[in-house]
Amino acid sequence: MAVVSGVISALLLCVLCPSSFAVIPQYTEKYFEQILDHFNFKAYGNQTYRQRYLIQDKWWEKGKGPIFFYTGNEGDITDFWAASGFVHELAPQFGALILFAEHAS
Repeated sequence: MAVVSGVISALLLCVLCPSSFAVIPQYTEKYFEQILDHFNFKAYGNQTYRQRYLIQDKWWEKGKGPIFFYTGNEGDITDFWAASGFVHELAPQFGALILFAEHAS
């Protein structure tokens, strides 16, 4: 009975929210040199670190389309990329660039 109930629940989810099963697009992983501390230059000087970000420009209408920017949480940015399907669904409709920046603590 539990298996049947699970199957029915999955089918209802597919019908009510088909976008939850959308394919998540691939990204390009990049880095840039980020200033370590924007407020305390005396303690850290001009030290930098490599900040990681993920980018997808498949649907971007450069010069016209918006940039969907996600500021990362305290975790692996690839996990947030995979869990943010709504961003990937909206990007083609808006001609948007998708950019996820990884949080640094």
